[in-house]
Amino acid sequence: MALINKNIFIEELEMKNKKERIYLDELLGNINVCCDQSRFLSQSLSINRHSLDVKEKLLEAQRITLTEFNEQIKNLTKINT
Repeated sequence: MALINKNIFIEELEMKNKKERIYLDELLGNINVCCDQSRFLSQSLSINRHSLDVKEKLLEAQRITLTEFNEQIKNLTKINT
C-alpha cells in the first residue's frame, strides 16, 4: 500500500513538474516576444529621431532662405524708392 501511495505521489509530482515546465516555456516565449517588440520600438524611435533631426535642418535651411529672400526684397524696395 505504501508503495502504491509513493508511486501516485511521484506521478503527481511529475505532472506538476510538467505543467510548470509548460508554464515556464510560455513565460519565456512571452519574454522573447517582449524583447523583440522592445528592439523594434527602439529602432523605430531612433528612425523617428533621425527623421526629426533632418526635418529640423530642412526647416532651418528654409528659414535662412526666407530671411535672405526678405533681405533681397528690402534691398529692392530701397532701390525702387
